[in-house]
Amino acid sequence: MSLLRDVGRRRRRIRSALTKATATTALLTASAVLMGMIQAVPAVADTEPEQDDLTQYRNSIGSDRRLARCKGAQALHIGGPLMKAKAIEGLAGTEAQLSSVLGDDLDWWLESPLDLAADADEEAGGVYANAVRDRDEALSLANQVYAKNDTGDDRLDWWAPKFGDAVWNFTIGTQRELAKHLGDDTLSEASPEALARAKVIAEENNGKDEWHDWASRSMLSDSQVGWSSRTSTDLAAYLKRGGFPTVAPAKDSPEYRVEVEDLKQAWAACDYANPYDPSRRLNEPVMTAMVEWELEYAGQADQRATIMRAEAEASAATREATDDLVEALGQAWLAEQLLRWRKNWQDTLANMPDYPGRPTQADYDRATTDLARYRADVAALVTSAKAQAAKATAAAQKAATAQQAARVHAVPDMSVSSASSRSRFSRAFSSQTAAP
Repeated sequence: MSLLRDVGRRRRRIRSALTKATATTALLTASAVLMGMIQAVPAVADTEPEQDDLTQYRNSIGSDRRLARCKGAQALHIGGPLMKAKAIEGLAGTEAQLSSVLGDDLDWWLESPLDLAADADEEAGGVYANAVRDRDEALSLANQVYAKNDTGDDRLDWWAPKFGDAVWNFTIGTQRELAKHLGDDTLSEASPEALARAKVIAEENNGKDEWHDWASRSMLSDSQVGWSSRTSTDLAAYLKRGGFPTVAPAKDSPEYRVEVEDLKQAWAACDYANPYDPSRRLNEPVMTAMVEWELEYAGQADQRATIMRAEAEASAATREATDDLVEALGQAWLAEQLLRWRKNWQDTLANMPDYPGRPTQADYDRATTDLARYRADVAALVTSAKAQAAKATAAAQKAATAQQAARVHAVPDMSVSSASSRSRFSRAFSSQTAAP
């Protein structure tokens, strides 16, 4: 018998035993979770009850849904205006709509709606960058009308400073680089020391349980990449137990509640997967955690949508305010140049009334008109910037109010202390808006 055939038979025997022991419970529990909330939360309203994939070393129920939300939240946070809008469309919609936005229904070589939005953001960024350069050039040209007929020791600068350089660099460089990370995993990464210690424990446990041996080799292999990679959460649990779970925690015991809260803590940080559990000893706490998680997600739907839209509003208003202030700096610079030009000629003519090339009255009149226009433009731009800043502040306050309201919908922690539940809630809303 070949080694591969032998392995295949052993795996089939193990899977068969696991199926008899866990499939019915897992399916019924998951069905209750999803069907019980079918009218409560758009993101799961069109979802069929899931079955655990017993060929995997983790219980698979619920993980794909959490992964989709994490990917959507990542796009919301790193994207430009159009990517943010598309991410919000998915995160505030049904599960099918979110899947469509992520491009899960497309062939691998096709761009998802988020990819297309990123492309559109890049194109819009290029248009804006060109406008910034044109504006800088216009400042220099307006200034050179006076600089070419200046006098004195403190003559006018010929070229305008690049007032919009920081914004230009962000638009052309930073924003594009951020968008390139769309789809990159954001999983927590275990330290080399933790990985080394886990390998020692796996070696110590080798031979005790064949299925566990296969699972540990998979988890600790160097081929772990992308969203399916092991996490620091996985290794922390492995180190804490000295291996994979071998005994199920008693229902409603302190140990049981710790398992539930640890899971939700990990999900809040977008370590979205269920724990490595080859023997499925943690099915009950996993399902309890998922029930509580999905109930919170359903209960916070309105507040979550408000927070996401507020983030987009604040981002847009901040961009507008920044652009107003950059343009105002340019106009103020022109006004300062004109005042220098006047003073230079005033000082020169006071000492040498017949100095050649002196400005005509028409030159002085034009300078007066230009100076008044520059001052008026600065005033208008500052007013606009203040209005945009007020919009950003209002959006931030709207988000804060929604976050406070969302706390009402958090499922109470059943453990002795509710500190971990409060911590989890805070991390969920600070690390990624898509999680409850």
